[in-house]
Amino acid sequence: MIKITKNGDKAGYGVKEFIADTTADVANLPDSNETAPGSTCLIAGTGDVYIMNASGNWVQL
Repeated sequence: MIKITKNGDKAGYGVKEFIADTTADVANLPDSNETAPGSTCLIAGTGDVYIMNASGNWVQL
């Protein structure tokens, strides 16, 4: 599945950016009922980045 998350300089509706302290915090991120695919989370402690994929799962980039 493919979803448009940005059109020009406009982000798609529901796309959000989060910052978490640790990788363990990823389990507490909102699910696809509260945020849209393409949303990202930066882990401050490691620099890792997670993205919500088109299936609604948080995956590490």
